[in-house]
Amino acid sequence: MNPWFELLKQPCRGAFIALAGFAVATSVSAPALASESTYGIESRLAGATAILPKRDNDWNFNVGVSAGSAPTYMGDKQYDTTALPLIDIDWRGRVFLSTQRGLGAVVFRASSFRLGTRLTFDRGRDSADSTFIQRLPDIDPSFEGGLLFENISDSWRLTGDVRKGLQSKGHNGIIGSLGVARGGRISERANVIAGVNVTAVDTKYVDAYFGVPTGIAGLPFYSPQGGIRDVGAHVNFVYLITDQIYFTIDLTLNALLGDSGKSPIVREDLPFYFGTTVGVRF
Repeated sequence: MNPWFELLKQPCRGAFIALAGFAVATSVSAPALASESTYGIESRLAGATAILPKRDNDWNFNVGVSAGSAPTYMGDKQYDTTALPLIDIDWRGRVFLSTQRGLGAVVFRASSFRLGTRLTFDRGRDSADSTFIQRLPDIDPSFEGGLLFENISDSWRLTGDVRKGLQSKGHNGIIGSLGVARGGRISERANVIAGVNVTAVDTKYVDAYFGVPTGIAGLPFYSPQGGIRDVGAHVNFVYLITDQIYFTIDLTLNALLGDSGKSPIVREDLPFYFGTTVGVRF
């Protein structure tokens, strides 16, 4: 059996849950849903979606909730404990709608390789959430469009994506990531997935999230250039309580690099996320 342990499910209706998933994915307004991919929804819920579903049925559903601790904004030394929803819907491994992965479709598939396109949602940044950056301009929420690929070979998984902000008042930049992970069983019901990743951004993105305009009291002017934003590592422990109910323990550690790490708003250049997700697949 593939070490990315497959869970059983039963067929059920998809339309109502799909609409609910889209509503949650685009309208949840908790400050914790900051867009930076290192500590946004995609990273925090990674353990819950790391175990692949069986493809015996057309529809696969994954519903749960996570709680964890992460920086108020990327680079802050203040940590908040927050909760996030998980609704992940997959149709035949070709179309997905998810609070973790966005809305997407696989456009090319060959053996273990998949190439797709997707629409994600960047929550932006509310500078009032941290007293240290409260004088900086807010970053408006924005949809992002892009491509992703995934190649799974036995216990190894190689993933990558590139996304572009689609609204001028958001970050309006480009962000891309590349990751490699290995996963497998350590007991009949316990699984561990460990991996590393690197994230790069263009100048528009890094200037929005790490730049400092002129005239900001208490902070020097800073105009960063695009490049490597961070490198990181993650470990996800997934335990199957039953064939359908599971919980995860997730740890992500990243090192901010380049112009991002040198920003005057960065007070912690080795931030982490630690949390758990409880969910059910059907």
